[in-house]
Amino acid sequence: MTTPSSIWLFIFLLWYQLPLSAGQLPDSILQSLAVVPHDTSKVRILIRVCSEIRNNDPETALGLAREALGIASTYEMEGGKARAREQIGLIHHLQSKYDSARHHFSKALKINFARGDKKNVALCYNYLGAVYDYQGRYEKAVEHYIKCLKIREEIGDKKGIAASLNNLGIVNRLQGNLDKALEYYDRSMAIKKELGDKKGLANGYNNLGIIYRNKGDYDKALENYEKSLAINRELGNKKKITFNLNNLGTIYHYKGEHNKAIVYYEKALQAYTELGAERGIAGCLNNIGSLYDETGRHRQAIPYLEKSLSLSRKIGAREYEKMAYLALAQAYSHVDDFGKAYRYHKAYSLIKDTLYDEQHAKRMSEMEAKYESEQKQKEIELLTKDKALQNLEVKRQRLQKYGLIAGLVLIIALLGILLNRNKIKQRSNERLIAQKQEILDQSEKIEGQRDLLAKQQENILASIRYAKQIQEAILPDENLLKEHLSDFFIYYQPKEIVSGDFYWFQQMSPKKFLLAAADCTGHGVPGAFMSMICTALLNETVLENKISEPAKILDHLKQGIITALKQKGVLGEQKDGMDIALCAFDLENMVLGYAGAYSPLLMVRASDVEAGGFEVQETKGDKMPIGIHYTKSADKFINHTIPLQKNDKIYIFSDGFVDQFGGPEPRKFSLRKFKSLLLDIHHLDMNTQKQQLATTLEDWKKDLDQIDDICVIGVRV
Repeated sequence: MTTPSSIWLFIFLLWYQLPLSAGQLPDSILQSLAVVPHDTSKVRILIRVCSEIRNNDPETALGLAREALGIASTYEMEGGKARAREQIGLIHHLQSKYDSARHHFSKALKINFARGDKKNVALCYNYLGAVYDYQGRYEKAVEHYIKCLKIREEIGDKKGIAASLNNLGIVNRLQGNLDKALEYYDRSMAIKKELGDKKGLANGYNNLGIIYRNKGDYDKALENYEKSLAINRELGNKKKITFNLNNLGTIYHYKGEHNKAIVYYEKALQAYTELGAERGIAGCLNNIGSLYDETGRHRQAIPYLEKSLSLSRKIGAREYEKMAYLALAQAYSHVDDFGKAYRYHKAYSLIKDTLYDEQHAKRMSEMEAKYESEQKQKEIELLTKDKALQNLEVKRQRLQKYGLIAGLVLIIALLGILLNRNKIKQRSNERLIAQKQEILDQSEKIEGQRDLLAKQQENILASIRYAKQIQEAILPDENLLKEHLSDFFIYYQPKEIVSGDFYWFQQMSPKKFLLAAADCTGHGVPGAFMSMICTALLNETVLENKISEPAKILDHLKQGIITALKQKGVLGEQKDGMDIALCAFDLENMVLGYAGAYSPLLMVRASDVEAGGFEVQETKGDKMPIGIHYTKSADKFINHTIPLQKNDKIYIFSDGFVDQFGGPEPRKFSLRKFKSLLLDIHHLDMNTQKQQLATTLEDWKKDLDQIDDICVIGVRV
């Protein structure tokens, strides 16, 4: 006899063969569901409908899943409760409600364990791994993905194995282990092709596209993204199509085709918004903001990046939060808001260290190594078992042969000998296997530590290189100087990636401008920080306070440094500051104003026009720095006024060149030798003089290291 529940189940199963219109559930179906009897059949129908419409209509799907949970709880249907909680968790995951998703997956896992349902236990481990993955908790993600993979291998679930390998590939890709990720993806794709799993292949091609994008092979990445998009369109998977659109936008972004990139990003943003997928919205906002910043639309970029950061914080998407911090640091540096740029870059460094700290990376590597070790051990056990079976077969044949010839006594003796030999061989094999495994474990551990150190070093260098970009952006453009000077050079050679030396230029009128060469305390990263502070104070003094006389500029600058560094003149405190040579050129009246903090000004001028002689005239700076000073010398800087003549050569410089060690008996180059060098080369054009300075320095120091940052500026009047 056919029951009403069976009839309803048949009707809904028949309905599932029809495509959904625009991914929505027709009202007629909802009305029909309302009159289905509340029993196991209705729970199964609700769960199946929910899984079909989840990606395209999450709100309707959530209502159906909650109804299924209520019915299953009323009738104590443990399997139904687990399936309903799994669906609720998936919808909350789609909506970026990760804590709620984890709660429902954990409840479903507990039920599946109690029922001994291994397939769904593995599925729940996979879902929990995905939640931890999206939250940037990669160690927990790997732990759950490996638990899932072990169960799927145990029950022979090939499709599930492919999905688990794919997920492990994703985690390794997010950690920057691209080759390891590619290995997992290739293993996963081989299984999916064998099974003809279109949905899995679409995901796989998308992930391969991300790997090739990160490797810089954009054409190969584009090829894989388009394969993924074609399959997802065939399957009508709106969520995955949205992923593809966003990734295609990223590729065109990297290829420099910015108009195409914006079109794809905005399509993806609209689709994520319709789905209510907050994580996807955060990613798209970050992509659009980054593109606007890269193409010079810095202020237009900032609102997108701020929204991305706010949303990432709200949903706990720490990977996107990290990306937003870095992008905002870059955008604010481009609009000269270095305070915000510094704060966001500091936040980026903190969250990056949290996501990729050494202990997490080590534990992830240990979990993967343990899994691979177990796999190898299983292979060894299978080989040993096969060999034992072969030995047994040989032994049986031998027993038969010798039984016919020599009788039962001889057979027993021979069997004892064979068993003893086999036991000795097995012990020897076990020792060899243990030794081999120990060697492999040690090798993997050493390689992991080496890779981690290399990664940490690269992260530090990347931060310093980014600081170099900021510092270079602050330095004056030489093209600006060419508008006011016909013949000049700037020889600027930092000791490290970033520099404590800097040069500065400010136009006051068409024929008047300020030019400086400065040397901040230290070099490298500390010196670079000081140079940025001093540049900002110079700009403030001249542009905001309208001070143009060199000595008064240095007086104001000195007070600014003392205030900024909170210097009190207490014995033992840091004496950070700056040496500087500052010139005010008035080419209309042919007058040069100069003031210096330790740094002198050198001028090569004709001494006897008729005889064709030249001399180096030195104007010394005051013997005090820009910063706190502990001697009893004058507190104010002296302004020097020097009349200019046609063809005068003016030189200002930091102490890096004259203090460089070298020569046959290593000693400093010295100011005396530097003056002599200028007399030898002053008749050359300024660009050639710069080359001669560089060549002379290299010949002088030979194999010795450069000891300090170098900045030399030459101007021909």
